[in-house]
Amino acid sequence: PASPSSPLRAAHKHPDHDDVSYGSYLIDLVPPLAASRCTDCAKHPHTHFLQQRHVTIAQRAWIALEESGIPYNSVTVDLQNKADTFVELYAKSNPLPGARAKVPLLVVGDVEDGNASVLCESLIVAEYIAELHRVSSESDLYPPTPEDRAVMRLFTELCSSSFSYFPILRAREEAQLESVLDTFKSGLTDADAFLTKMGTGGIGDKGPFLFGDKFTLAECNAAPFVQRACAVLPSGLGSGRPVHPLALCDELGLDRLKCWMEAVLKRQSVLKTGVPEETMVKSMEKMLERFAAMENNQ
Repeated sequence: PASPSSPLRAAHKHPDHDDVSYGSYLIDLVPPLAASRCTDCAKHPHTHFLQQRHVTIAQRAWIALEESGIPYNSVTVDLQNKADTFVELYAKSNPLPGARAKVPLLVVGDVEDGNASVLCESLIVAEYIAELHRVSSESDLYPPTPEDRAVMRLFTELCSSSFSYFPILRAREEAQLESVLDTFKSGLTDADAFLTKMGTGGIGDKGPFLFGDKFTLAECNAAPFVQRACAVLPSGLGSGRPVHPLALCDELGLDRLKCWMEAVLKRQSVLKTGVPEETMVKSMEKMLERFAAMENNQ
């Protein structure tokens, strides 16, 4: 079992404490997770969140976890050199033969006694966290009515691709760039229309989010893509032409969307779980280099 001074115990995170991660070393200690049971927050099952800060979709669930206030350990996974214990733990969450171990991965409870819940896939993990939040908090990540919860899920279904910026980065020819920019603008227009017609929030005193002042899973699921689009596209990376999503909102008259995006970008949970803009750009630059190398080798 882990000792009181082990990284697992030291990494315990309270809602009012800074997040701590111990890198891939901590993955080697996954089997004794049971030993790090929280003694200060007995009302909550002990929770471990396995992530990699550069993985966009993993941030969805991480934002939900930060919003929930549930105590948790944040564990950084080395995806280029996956520990056997991480792969084995992932297999508990995904029964499909040959499934590739990836983040996010959420572990709730004791692994050793077989009572832990292990969950994968960002949208599933975020929903599970939201369900836990409803039990443990007066406020939660769900709007109050079944109708509004359906609207929340519909926003994720219809508007997730509205902030897809990668095709812009990969555009090399001018005609191709114009085409993907038109697609990006159409996506922004669609998101603005959804927020305007289906949401209860708005500009002014109505609150900026889909449901006014209430930050829900709609925002959790879209925020990582909004954050990266607004950080990476202005750099001109890949295409050579800087693109400013918020300026596009002004150009297209998408006032509702701009209000929503600005509020999402300023949200503390989004800022805390993201990476610095310079780091985002460098990470994306390396990814583009890998894609180029693969294409050259074909």
